[in-house]
Amino acid sequence: MRQARSIKRRPAPSLVSPEGILAASPPRIAALGLRLRDLVTRCLPEAEERAYPGWRGIGYVHPEAGYVCGIFPFRDHVALGFEHGVLLTDPEGLLRPGRSSAKKVRYVEIRTRRDIRSRALRRLLEDAVSLRQR
Repeated sequence: MRQARSIKRRPAPSLVSPEGILAASPPRIAALGLRLRDLVTRCLPEAEERAYPGWRGIGYVHPEAGYVCGIFPFRDHVALGFEHGVLLTDPEGLLRPGRSSAKKVRYVEIRTRRDIRSRALRRLLEDAVSLRQR
């Protein structure tokens, strides 16, 4: 009779926290997500950060504006999604339609550290909050 060997396995990261959402991504993508997360939390300090395991994303809910944006890690990039992105002022041309059929959602694709254009992203975040507060 063969004896079962004990196999040490790394525990699967829990997707119930923002950290878990990013930890489940490849290291390069997780690092980009952390940098983007830092930018969003600095720009929107009053927003509540929430993990959305079903969407595999991190959402930001402003006390007056509601859901403002979300960070979504993918295999080869991180997307910063704006629920009402089609209505945002985007002079830098960063926003792109998503793969879904949503007509109002827009995303900024982050593939490298250079894609995290702090000034332009800050303007989008501020615009998203003010748009939702109206």
